[in-house]
Amino acid sequence: MKYDILNFKGLPGDLILAGNPRIKFYGPENENHSRRRFLSPDGKLFYKTWDSDYVRRNNLPNALDTGFYDEKLIPAFRALILDEDEVCRGYLMAAMEKGSIPPDDEFLQHIKEKTRKSKYFFYDFWRASIMEYEGKPCLIDLESVYPVCEYDFRKKQNKDVYEQKDHLIKNPDYRKFVEKLYKDIC
Repeated sequence: MKYDILNFKGLPGDLILAGNPRIKFYGPENENHSRRRFLSPDGKLFYKTWDSDYVRRNNLPNALDTGFYDEKLIPAFRALILDEDEVCRGYLMAAMEKGSIPPDDEFLQHIKEKTRKSKYFFYDFWRASIMEYEGKPCLIDLESVYPVCEYDFRKKQNKDVYEQKDHLIKNPDYRKFVEKLYKDIC
């Protein structure tokens, strides 16, 4: 998959904050979950950035390296944002035309196949994490990936540390698939 690398310090100074920054710290380790969203002045580009100690800073580059992501899962993806130490500080996407959409069967089968091959899963897979770009579904929150063999740990962490009552993976079909894959390979 082809994409650009942007320098965090070189981001445009005229970006428009999109919503409130999310400033969150969790657990006994005080994990940094803070992130910010911006739009370009013309509204055509979407930037998501985070601090250098963001807890999921390596997830997106790792998922790209394993081949989890491709143009079918993230057609609006344009660039990875790195700082001078090559720490991932966010990403750039083309802005989406429409709000969240449900995954169709083809998209669901494709993410399952990418999960099986890469051994990474997208834990935030549900309607609100799929937007429409040029008539196609596109995942957002791209750092929401982990290795399949971390599934049980992440499920427990989601409940105990982050105090989430919902399932780690909200889409029941994809959740069953990941649970079976976890049992088969880990």
